Amino acid sequence: MTRTSCVKTAWKGPGLLIVSGIVLNMAASPGVSATTPSTIDVPQLDMVLERVRAEVELLRFHMGKPLNVQAPPAVDDVQAHEAYLQAQNLFRKINGLARELIDAPRQTPPVAPPAEEIVVADVYQPLEASLEQVLALKAGLGISAEAATPRRTAARDLTSVYRATVQTNRQLNLLTDSPFTAREVYEQISLAITYAGGILSAYPEIQSIPETPPLEAGKSPDDVYRLLSTCLRLNRRIAEEVDFPLLRYDPRDFRRGEALPSDVYDMATLLVSYVGHIATKLDAPEIYPEIAAPDLVFPAHAYQHAAVLREQLTQIAALIENRMAAAVNQ
Repeated sequence: MTRTSCVKTAWKGPGLLIVSGIVLNMAASPGVSATTPSTIDVPQLDMVLERVRAEVELLRFHMGKPLNVQAPPAVDDVQAHEAYLQAQNLFRKINGLARELIDAPRQTPPVAPPAEEIVVADVYQPLEASLEQVLALKAGLGISAEAATPRRTAARDLTSVYRATVQTNRQLNLLTDSPFTAREVYEQISLAITYAGGILSAYPEIQSIPETPPLEAGKSPDDVYRLLSTCLRLNRRIAEEVDFPLLRYDPRDFRRGEALPSDVYDMATLLVSYVGHIATKLDAPEIYPEIAAPDLVFPAHAYQHAAVLREQLTQIAALIENRMAAAVNQ
């Protein structure tokens, strides 16, 4: 199976952000989907997610694939838009596995409401669609075993849902024979660089896309993950200034050497969604730079590219913080 890249179509019409086949509505009218009851709560999300996890475990057992043993992500204060993004990732990965194993048609989850307007009930739809996908995949593989229907549990919070969804996504990463590559990570970083460049283009005295630093050979996916984690922390600083709440992330999430290429890819897509939304909040111009990838892309190239993004986010954080400080002193 070959995954398609969307790096050359970062913006798809006004207010739409494309993230690896995931469509995020960055500017449309708010509201829960007409097919999703507004009374959905976190325990109901938990129930459908637990069913998805159980069905994925049946798939894993049937396929003889390894069990995910990574600890849940070290995050707190997860927002509904972040849980929604992970649920969309879940849908996409199950569909990718179905295309790989039973030649299922490519499908994309529904367009999301604006990130700031996503509520708990919105998260239900991509989770429910993920369950339908995994059940169809099981049927296509002739797996007759059925997972038990989970019982409703006491409400936890969206952080628990987020962690459980990430863990399910990680298990799905181990089921595919088409793992994520350094090129795919590079392309996602290119998207984030494009959005950050749009923000910086409002400041003529600053180079919107900084010069690429020298290549440092020998970098691993783990090195790329750690540099993207730095970008995530910078992004949180920016988000706080523009009143866009984000999760809190512990940089000690992985011990050195534990991050897998799929973890790097997932971190990169998270950054794309964050930077893209902040660009929309700041009414940043849409720019279309030519960002060419090397013929062969190794983790060292992704690391080099992430260093460009780190420089951009450092500049944006300083500019916005200075602007806010000047406004306070007026």
